Amino acid sequence: MRIAVLPFNAGPGARAALARQIPNYAVEMVKNATGQEIGQVNYLAQLEDNGVTRYALVNPSEELNDIEMLKQLMQQSETEIMVDGLLQESEIGSEITVRTIRQGSEGLAELESIPLTDESLFDGIRNLMEMIASRIGSSIDLPSSNEDLFGTDSPEAFSQFLTGFDATNYIERAQGMVVRDFDPLPVFDALLRSMELDKDWEAPFL
Repeated sequence: MRIAVLPFNAGPGARAALARQIPNYAVEMVKNATGQEIGQVNYLAQLEDNGVTRYALVNPSEELNDIEMLKQLMQQSETEIMVDGLLQESEIGSEITVRTIRQGSEGLAELESIPLTDESLFDGIRNLMEMIASRIGSSIDLPSSNEDLFGTDSPEAFSQFLTGFDATNYIERAQGMVVRDFDPLPVFDALLRSMELDKDWEAPFL
């Protein structure tokens, strides 16, 4: 069974870095736990800037992706199951809507919502890991300790780390050829904040 997980989109005002990196982290943990291959799609647009090729992170939509786009991706990649999602954040409450589409049944997409407040961040990502594992017909035995699974007991430290990792990963993938308006200062601020919140956690320092 071929399955692919797309970066999630971010609704208006939602943190795009978290929308991209939460499913990325969940997939990596599921792959490590199950040993099964899960395809991942990355959005990196190539731009010409005064004769220089640069790369930009793109967010296709502030809603769930267009179903026709997903059907084309599935056909091109010969994927049987595709998972995408949408992160929505507001003062009222935040959640991730996760959608599963199966080859030949695009009109019968499965939608599930996962609450995602700062307090429930770890529980929400655990739920996402279990959901992804179920899509490949597997179950996973996750560590009960948040520190063992996420590296830290602080949800805010983890979200700040994901914010910084999203940008450093972008720089690496673009081989430094980022768009002109990319500002690295918030990246360092996020990583430094993560280090302040959990001084024993090495990941943001590394």
